[in-house]
Amino acid sequence: MYVPRDRYNTEVRERIERIVRERFGGTHVESQVQISDSMLARLHMLVRTPQGHLVSTAFAAIEAEIARGGAATWEDRLQQARDCTRCSGAAPSNSRQRYGNA
Repeated sequence: MYVPRDRYNTEVRERIERIVRERFGGTHVESQVQISDSMLARLHMLVRTPQGHLVSTAFAAIEAEIARGGAATWEDRLQQARDCTRCSGAAPSNSRQRYGNA
């Protein structure tokens, strides 16, 4: 899969791995990333599943879940929360330290 390079970090990779592992019923995920001069980071994942396990083919739903939340940064999620609650003004600069990487 491809992720915008400027949004790719360990937190994003781990969140995508969790989504893929859960949706495919995997026991383990191996991943490799390739970052070049391209605007996209290439994330290759191998999901290990129990022997005989039938894999879901709801690829569109899995892709939508990754797009909706997997590749979102902390700042994206904060902005979404602001938009949902129609907050006005900026959050204090120490919000990330105060509330953690929610």
